[in-house]
Amino acid sequence: MISHPSSSQHPRLLDGLARAAVWLPLVAALAACGGGGSSSATAPTPPTGSAATVIAVDVTATDAAVSTAFGSSHYAYINRSVARRNRLFVFFGATDAPPQRYTLIGSAAANAGFYSIGLAYPNGPDPVNAATLCGGSADPDCTGKIHAEVFTGIDASPLVSVDAANSVQNRLTKALLYLSQQYPADGWGQFLGNGDLRWDLIRVSGLSQGGGMAGYVAKQKLLDRACFFSSPADWDTAAGQPAPWVLAAGATPAASIYGFDSQLDPIVVYPRMLRTWTALGLDAFGPPVDVDRVATYGSTHEFSTALGTVMAAHTSTAADTNTPLDTANKSAAYPGGMPVYLPVWTAACFN
Repeated sequence: MISHPSSSQHPRLLDGLARAAVWLPLVAALAACGGGGSSSATAPTPPTGSAATVIAVDVTATDAAVSTAFGSSHYAYINRSVARRNRLFVFFGATDAPPQRYTLIGSAAANAGFYSIGLAYPNGPDPVNAATLCGGSADPDCTGKIHAEVFTGIDASPLVSVDAANSVQNRLTKALLYLSQQYPADGWGQFLGNGDLRWDLIRVSGLSQGGGMAGYVAKQKLLDRACFFSSPADWDTAAGQPAPWVLAAGATPAASIYGFDSQLDPIVVYPRMLRTWTALGLDAFGPPVDVDRVATYGSTHEFSTALGTVMAAHTSTAADTNTPLDTANKSAAYPGGMPVYLPVWTAACFN
């Protein structure tokens, strides 16, 4: 569980990096109204072998300087009964959400042959006063600076306080070192080299704020792939366009980037999401595909759904609590039923 210290005990952190600037007005308006390359996917057959092994990694065991304020454990997944892809899938959760809320997609990565880590990282607690975050900032690059500090631990934003030990880079590095030491036969250490992470062997993903974090990493590092769920949502309200970091040139090419959102999402409204994906260059691979209506996706990098309810829509694309399950399609790997969006996850993240 994530502890929620008071604002006097711990710095206020961003909520999706856009709730303060964009999301709350959108929700209020709603309430007032009432690597890379192409992919082609069909619904996969659920694995019949053993389920992925889940390893809860105590964050303080990896580095005593790492805080438990953002979750006490990273969650690592490996399926030793399937052929390895020798790629690492890293998932960043939404605001306040610990890694154990994303076991379905984390284990799906392992069942597809990936090493998989749901990272506990600085993604909450919610800001006490949203106006003090990007909603009250005149800096159009406010969200980018917050991402930079969370990623590196360098003091880039006055609105958060993340040191080097608690940065994404250190947390992921130390988690991999721990796993390689505790499970030397598995090969977790292959994603470390020359004093840095082997970003070229890593795929990053995330939901909501976590997708914004994944998007920022993709801008900074040449990744094997990036796939976003209900994100990135960072928006320059004054300019009426995606945030500057989204518009900036990035290290990971559009050919290695994919996005999935709900058309019903009241927090990251779908038309705005499409504008962000256009800014990222995803239009080059074909028009968006409504996964509820087609069985194959062609070469598109943009996916959407209209299943479920408005209240569940924002997290339904990847979070355990709201991701729909096909309860008639169970297996050892998916005893509760195959995730309905597994074909989308496969096309976007695991092909």
